[in-house]
Amino acid sequence: MAQTVTVPRKPGLWQRMSEFDSRHPLLWNLMPIPVYLLFVLAGAILSAEPQRYPGLQLILVAAFVVPLIWRRRYPFAVLLSQLVPTTAGIAFNLTGFGASLLDSTAGIAFTLALYNVVLRRRLVLVWWAALMAVSTAVADFAANSRTHSVWDFLSYIVETAFVFGFILTVAMLVRTRRNYQDSVRHSTAREAVQEERARIAREMHDIIGHNLAVINALADGGAYAAAAAPERAKEALTA
Repeated sequence: MAQTVTVPRKPGLWQRMSEFDSRHPLLWNLMPIPVYLLFVLAGAILSAEPQRYPGLQLILVAAFVVPLIWRRRYPFAVLLSQLVPTTAGIAFNLTGFGASLLDSTAGIAFTLALYNVVLRRRLVLVWWAALMAVSTAVADFAANSRTHSVWDFLSYIVETAFVFGFILTVAMLVRTRRNYQDSVRHSTAREAVQEERARIAREMHDIIGHNLAVINALADGGAYAAAAAPERAKEALTA
């Protein structure tokens, strides 16, 4: 009968990314900086719209991007650190401009920080992150809204809620998947330990059963030979 050969399945893109992350964590932590410089800054340079306070914006951009290096180890602290450049940007009226470097940077930094908070920390911190997001939206509305109407206020809140909810949903899906994979690995490890214990128990049972059978046979032989050949009986009992 031909044996079925099981071909191992190739790892998917997500698994390869996770393995690369495990081998090169520092490189993965630094990834947002060159990605941002490549896409966002290039778009800003090619844009025809002038930047307001470009030097200040670059400083605030660094204040957003550099803490992201520690986003996985201290995600909530990184999220809180974004309050400083956000407050400065609102104070200097740097938000709400289509070509503003600060707007795009703040979006990227907030997305990565919130994603890691949901993925790696207690979910109760999500409420504090939501409060921070709403407070920022309200402050931005108060400082930069042109009409200060109810509809304008609702647009600020709805946009913030939509972005926050989207990031939260994606992060929760990834967190659930990781928890499931960890549960499967732990369950597989427990089953392997139990199977090994059962195998050892079976082997010990066989060994002990064999030895007891030998002892029983020698004892029976010694008892049988005790009357006719005491020396043979002694040898059997000694064995």
